[in-house]
Amino acid sequence: MPDQPLLAGRSRRPSLLLRTALPLLLLTACPRRFDPRAEEIHGSGPAAESDFRSAAQLLSDGKLAEAETALSQFRQKFGPSEPLCPLATTHEARALRLLSRPADAKALLSPLVPLQPAETWLGSEVRRELGQVEYALQNWDVALRLLAPLSAQIVDGEEGAELHATLADLYRRAGQPEAALREFERLGQSKAVRPGELAYARQQSQTLIDQLPGPQKESWRKRLGLSAGENPVAERSQALSIGVLVPMQGRDRALGDRVLRGALWAADLLGGTRLGGPQVELRLRDSSSGSVAALVADLAQEGAQVIVTPPTKAEASLASAEAEQRGLLAISLGPRDSQGGGTIQLLRTNRSRAQALAQHLLRSGLKTVAVLAPSTPYGQAMTKSFVEGLAGSDVKVVQELSFAEQATTFLQDVQKLAKAQPDALFLPVSASQLELISSQLASAGVVGTYRVSRGPDGELQPDKSRIKLLLSPAEGMGERLLKSSGRYLQGAVLAPLSVGSLPVGGGQVARLDYGSGEEPTSLDALGYDAVRLARSACQLAGGGAQCTASALRKAVRQGSLDGATGPLSFDEAGQRQGGALLVRVEGQSLELVRP
Repeated sequence: MPDQPLLAGRSRRPSLLLRTALPLLLLTACPRRFDPRAEEIHGSGPAAESDFRSAAQLLSDGKLAEAETALSQFRQKFGPSEPLCPLATTHEARALRLLSRPADAKALLSPLVPLQPAETWLGSEVRRELGQVEYALQNWDVALRLLAPLSAQIVDGEEGAELHATLADLYRRAGQPEAALREFERLGQSKAVRPGELAYARQQSQTLIDQLPGPQKESWRKRLGLSAGENPVAERSQALSIGVLVPMQGRDRALGDRVLRGALWAADLLGGTRLGGPQVELRLRDSSSGSVAALVADLAQEGAQVIVTPPTKAEASLASAEAEQRGLLAISLGPRDSQGGGTIQLLRTNRSRAQALAQHLLRSGLKTVAVLAPSTPYGQAMTKSFVEGLAGSDVKVVQELSFAEQATTFLQDVQKLAKAQPDALFLPVSASQLELISSQLASAGVVGTYRVSRGPDGELQPDKSRIKLLLSPAEGMGERLLKSSGRYLQGAVLAPLSVGSLPVGGGQVARLDYGSGEEPTSLDALGYDAVRLARSACQLAGGGAQCTASALRKAVRQGSLDGATGPLSFDEAGQRQGGALLVRVEGQSLELVRP
């Protein structure tokens, strides 16, 4: 996946154990809750309102560092007498919390509490955010005292789901199972809850129900749609125990939910076609809730043989190092600074994918290439890696063009490419950008397809003046790319991390299809491949008690598997063998490109 975080999100729970089939959590229906106290706060003038809206939008868009800076500048510019200043302070504290700076957030919020009455909407907002900050600081009693009064009032949505998930965990820690169950019920009713989080709520609810007296057990099972036979710890000794560390709060929370969903599918815990193999016990830890090393140690104590790392770089490195030190098999979903022999490196780097495309160009026999890339760190890094992959060859880079990150029109770039007449074009862009660029290239007759064969003035274009090969990592590609732009991309060679639910001709690529019409992402594919790889290795090792960490490590290196991210095989150092996944667009389908 790209090295930078993708989305911002809300807080989540610290732990999970999943083992049985997990359909969606069924809960009693209720009307959507709303906050009757919500009120509109006006600024002192148009300038203040405009600056505040701009800063708040940055926070809403997940641009946390930019939002924190803009909100701080707003407070300094307009001062404490500005009516919007308390709300700006609350928003800034949220940005700081999501940036993993809860102590700084607390320092901002604490002075506001005595100034904002609890019964007002703004007073509730201040206390809600401070409660989440105290939770992040592991001040459980203080967090519960601040958040509990808000449970029945909070608006549904991201903030409501965050509140109920946090309260459920706080009540669980306080030994109040029924109160925790009520919060899980409200969480399940939220329109903002996600499939992986529903699975979490179902499992945790069953565990809490087991703590209740007999009559209450049956009442709560009916209320939550749970069956008496669901026991997440039965036959634990016969299961393969996999610890999964994913971010479930803060800006990377959406990444964690995606990884979890793929892992659940590979463990046969979300329905669908059963993959078979050894029974799997998934143990989840929130990698953003505390020390990653401590979380790995906790999983080791519980008997996990395998650790699946977070998809983010720093946490992946820490989790891998701690797992290696404890003799566990680590499967890394993120890039790492150092490569240890005790870790299986599942994620292919952006560099390896760019250079795989460069190697394909060399094999094609074409002699010139141009580059059209976004002017972002990702675009620059991919361009550098691609050009380095051509070093020492007779392929000439005739042009390097860049465009603004949010650009939607590329007519000037297309005209420059028409004049340069390269044989090939490297586009280190997302699938959505590739849709736009390829259609504009084709409509101008700069690239040949089976449907567009004339130039902008209607004249026939000789083959020598047209780009013969498009190369792109096509980040985030799925079915939409082929449906919308497949006719413009005939013969294009792509190097995605995964191809979503699209089938690939030529074998060695597993199709990840939830059957719901929802498009799996590369993070789903990484979670799926990690668990499926561990299950396959356990089966190869003999299953059951034979699946020790050392036996699994050996089996992974000896076996091979068709993965959702491409063929899975690893060398003695734990690195993926073979080049990055390359696919060619053929009609409305994909074909595997072999070296």
